[in-house]
Amino acid sequence: MKILKLSAFQSAKFNNYPWEWGVINNLITRQDAIQIASEIEWLDFRPIAAERSDKSYSMSLFETNRQNVRGERLNELLKDVRSIQYIKALSEFTTAALLDKECVINIWKYSNQNYLSPHLDKAEKYVTHLIYFSEEWLKSYGGCLNILTTSDEASVIAHIEPHYQNSVVIKTDDKSWHSVSPVKVEGVDRYCMQIIFLKS
Repeated sequence: MKILKLSAFQSAKFNNYPWEWGVINNLITRQDAIQIASEIEWLDFRPIAAERSDKSYSMSLFETNRQNVRGERLNELLKDVRSIQYIKALSEFTTAALLDKECVINIWKYSNQNYLSPHLDKAEKYVTHLIYFSEEWLKSYGGCLNILTTSDEASVIAHIEPHYQNSVVIKTDDKSWHSVSPVKVEGVDRYCMQIIFLKS
């Protein structure tokens, strides 16, 4: 592993309430987070937005499986998250068999006023791991990942700030409601790598 500190899984807690999710702290170093964020900044993001019955959102997307990825440390991280060692560690953490699952990796950028409404992930998703890269992130900036008990935004039980010391694992089921609150700061972007393991 050149970027990921897999020992971080050992002290992390995987929760069963209100559904299966967990936070892994200090999976990457501050120095690597800063370098990777500076490389992500130059990627060719595509703005996307929608208002649908199941969810509404506004953010920008970079698809690593389809687009050319520039950046030395970013490419090292992509090698790490595709490695057998990482997939085994994530499998043990979630008690999910992931070694034979298809993996899709996206990078998301949230800028001022970008958000993701309360929603359930698509049924074909099995486990999703979110890695953040901000050196610091104040709650006043918005942009937190909210763990919800229902589709109601007010049912939040945890706000997770998207700074590099946090990464979040979500195991998809019919109760795994979550959202991203609107970003409320200009000139500070929220970057997140999304590693998705599909059920089939």
